[in-house]
Amino acid sequence: RGGGGGSGMGGVGGVGGVDGNGNSERDGEGRGAASGSNPRQSGRLWLKPLYAKYITNARGEPKPLAEGHRAYLLKKALRTLNGAGDVANKFEVWIQNVNRAIFQSDVHVATDLKGRRAGGAGRGIDARLGERSVSIIDASDIGVTIHFASLLGEILQEVTGITDLRLGSNDLVDDALARVVDGALANQNGLRIQRFDFGSNLPGPRTADLVTAYLVQRKCLRYLSLAASNALTNRSVKAISTALADPACPLEFLDLSNCASVSAEGAAALGAAMKSNRQLRELRLRGCRLGTLGVDSLCRGLLKNSTLQVLDLGNAGVDDKGIGFISQWIQTGSGGLKKLGLADNRISDVGAQNLADAIQIQQRVLAG
Repeated sequence: RGGGGGSGMGGVGGVGGVDGNGNSERDGEGRGAASGSNPRQSGRLWLKPLYAKYITNARGEPKPLAEGHRAYLLKKALRTLNGAGDVANKFEVWIQNVNRAIFQSDVHVATDLKGRRAGGAGRGIDARLGERSVSIIDASDIGVTIHFASLLGEILQEVTGITDLRLGSNDLVDDALARVVDGALANQNGLRIQRFDFGSNLPGPRTADLVTAYLVQRKCLRYLSLAASNALTNRSVKAISTALADPACPLEFLDLSNCASVSAEGAAALGAAMKSNRQLRELRLRGCRLGTLGVDSLCRGLLKNSTLQVLDLGNAGVDDKGIGFISQWIQTGSGGLKKLGLADNRISDVGAQNLADAIQIQQRVLAG
């Protein structure tokens, strides 16, 4: 399973770690932002088991792949399966024609090594090849550094078809993640990533600014996880909130869980954004240091929002006074709320009863 935010998708298929079944599992959060967006059969390129195959050198000595070689393998796979960029050399032409040869027994079309097809029937082969593509790059928990991140950014500048990028659990610093997002932002080939999973890394202001730019300029990102990052500050949350304030912002899932540096100031920015936001369905703030003031600021914004369905405030410093703010929101403005997480907080029996009463009032209102 892929790391970072508890996400993971389908198994391993014909080429290294490619799942070509087109039957992707939903991730652990119950939201598959990339699924259904690509009419072709596509799957996950899972790099951890792929790279694990290459652990010895020619003399049989243990020697994992250098990061440059890792990036080279990734680039070759995407060129072959997704047709990314221009074909660079004769070897890549040969690989693409070998791929075509897989289907020749069905299509009965001769294809030479220069890529020439006999008659119009060759379109059948290309159509079949078009069904084999990568939409998910899962580079979770592979121990990469800023060098690999830089190379991945260069790959993203030319690749096509990727809708889901997972880099969780790599402890990548802000500059490394920023290079990846910057590469995606510079792509001019129609790349539209719908999911960034950067959980259990160290994103900071540069990453936040570039993610915000991607949200604003590309308007395609639906899922963003920056969970478990002590490097993520209120300043970064404010940057992302500027994009969320746009009613047309497509983001549906935002996970800032266990970002211990996010406090009431960040919650205030999110609350202000939620007044006008109409797309976000799930907001996870478990483990953030919101406190009573932060909960108040967030709920004030949510009073004018009717589209949020899931809110996780577990271990976020919620007390009975905070429950009062939540109860007021539930009674007056939470028409779409389906799930509220409040585990591991300082809530007394009195606070719990007040919340239960608020829920009953809301249910009676909804029932008319």
